[in-house]
Amino acid sequence: MVPVKLRENTLIERCPKCGNNTEFSAFSRQCGVDICEIWVKCSCGYDPTGGDSMKRVEDTWGSLTQGTIEMALDVWNGEIQEARSPA
Repeated sequence: MVPVKLRENTLIERCPKCGNNTEFSAFSRQCGVDICEIWVKCSCGYDPTGGDSMKRVEDTWGSLTQGTIEMALDVWNGEIQEARSPA
């Protein structure tokens, strides 16, 4: 787990649970022989991927770098936007 602290911004969707868009935790977990999943959770614990590894970033090494964390934040944005969209 790596803490992620962002400046105030309008780029990252706000957490639907607490309204935060600046404090997250980034996680990496091996999910196969040669693949890891990477995702972010809000500081309140909200995870828009809901444990669905098909929605998480995949990376061979599972490194929590600036690039993989940015990709995980893109997934965060997409999942929040999708949840808000009418079906």
